[in-house]
Amino acid sequence: MSKRYAHPSTMPVNTREDITAHYGSFRMQLFEIGQESATICELIRNVFATLFNSSVISFFLFTSTILAAIMCYVGLVYVNKCPAIPEIPLYLLVGGSVGLLQISLLMMRHRREQHEDIDDDTRLAAFGVRGTRPQQTYSSTSTRVAESIFWLFLLGWFVVGNFWVFKIFLPPPRQHERSDNPTFWCAPYVYNLALGQIAVTHAILIMTVLLTTLLTCCVRFVMMDGPMRTPIRHHSRTSV
Repeated sequence: MSKRYAHPSTMPVNTREDITAHYGSFRMQLFEIGQESATICELIRNVFATLFNSSVISFFLFTSTILAAIMCYVGLVYVNKCPAIPEIPLYLLVGGSVGLLQISLLMMRHRREQHEDIDDDTRLAAFGVRGTRPQQTYSSTSTRVAESIFWLFLLGWFVVGNFWVFKIFLPPPRQHERSDNPTFWCAPYVYNLALGQIAVTHAILIMTVLLTTLLTCCVRFVMMDGPMRTPIRHHSRTSV
């Protein structure tokens, strides 16, 4: 069984030094990010590039691709399954299609940056130096412009989708043919998909804003406090 220590002072010296070293390394990374970032956008981008590795980004892109493909399929196949709010299938179809285009651009940029990192690490390894953080560069100005246009369109389309989805909250799944308004219904899988996509997007936006604010404050605090120096270990000499 592993030992648990109630207070850091009761830990062995090696354990306390390892924790201090890890904490100091993280502080040093934040300090370097603050020095290398000229603007707030560069600061946020460098912080996220340090925290989220290639596997996390690949998983996020893969999950987003599946969601966008499902939106396209439901919006195209069930285009007439929501007469109460006919704009919802259109929202799913257009949002999923543009989302797939944006994800394709992000995947190409992510793959290009991975190849650039491998080339840089290979060149640095020849001199005995190892790269520590990927470079956030674009090889094409047109790609940057296209990504910005798609982001702006998706943001505006998301706002419009909020209006359509919450205009009639949870419409009835079906109506009787003899009812006063027989077209006032919407298939649950169409409406729930749009509602779930909007809820997940809101959650991601809120978490991103909170995490960005927290990390920015941490970097500013580290820049004011300065880098943490790793304590020097004193080894006792044993007489032979």
